[in-house]
Amino acid sequence: HNVTFGAQVTSIPERAFNNSPLSEISIPATVETIGSYAFSGCAALASVNLNDGLTRIGNRVFSNCTALTQIEIPATVETVGHPGYSDGSVFDGCTSLETLIIADGDTELSADFSCPSLKNLYLGRNCNNTWNNYDTPELSSVTLGTGITTIAKEAFKSCSKLASITISASVKNIHSYAFQNCSALKTVIIEDSAEPLVFAQDYTKDIYTDPPRYTYYSDWFKNAGIENLYIGRPTEISLFEHNPAYPFKGITSIKNLTIKNCEEIRANEFNGCTGLSEVTLPESLTTIGGSAFSDCAAISHIDLPESLTTIGGSAFSDCAA
Repeated sequence: HNVTFGAQVTSIPERAFNNSPLSEISIPATVETIGSYAFSGCAALASVNLNDGLTRIGNRVFSNCTALTQIEIPATVETVGHPGYSDGSVFDGCTSLETLIIADGDTELSADFSCPSLKNLYLGRNCNNTWNNYDTPELSSVTLGTGITTIAKEAFKSCSKLASITISASVKNIHSYAFQNCSALKTVIIEDSAEPLVFAQDYTKDIYTDPPRYTYYSDWFKNAGIENLYIGRPTEISLFEHNPAYPFKGITSIKNLTIKNCEEIRANEFNGCTGLSEVTLPESLTTIGGSAFSDCAAISHIDLPESLTTIGGSAFSDCAA
């Protein structure tokens, strides 16, 4: 069963096809909004084609569409579901949905995409949704598109099946706890770029103390299982002067580290990475800060580039080398 929409249709009302026997739908570019529950309970619905022109998808539009395995959200969509409210995800009960594609775009998407069966995610633009273990416990593959500039706080926290992530060159900021407790995350690749990647610390302010008390949050990769780390661009830490923090310090699982396009390795940057044994440094490197590789006991050999002019105190203390 399918349905054909005429060119004059600009919106699909609430519950329009609720619990119908539809097996496929194609929404034309003339349609701008889809009302809540419009296709909810369409258990045979296996194919959905949404076109550019659509701007809003209402609450639980595809809930309990148990045959749906894949869907793409067009670049023109601005809102999906009712973000911030506990009235259910647009994909509640979609027990077969494994692949979600959010098309590349410039507009931030406000959405609730909680889906326990989701395994594969293409994220083509900024989205306020989090993909943590509570919302998407099966998520194992994430691809970041060129429209992504920010990875939100707790974005992939505790995604225990996520095995690798490539941070695209378009990403400018990674917020706190973004990959915390991703125990299966073995490979992290930060793509080459001349522009710095900012590891952003978030904070709360207690206005009832005098002076106000600030609490800072970082731990971007804490308890992640990283073994292979490629850093292809300079990195910075926001609010470092108020709360010194380090993305990779003390991650004992890291074995292989490659750094490119960087002039400086900050003090304490990889301090306590006790499993680190293979390090490749860039020809552009001029400074290694104090204790940068301190307590990296597995390092037995490291080639220092000719460009290096400054090595801080205890930079390689307690290394096997």
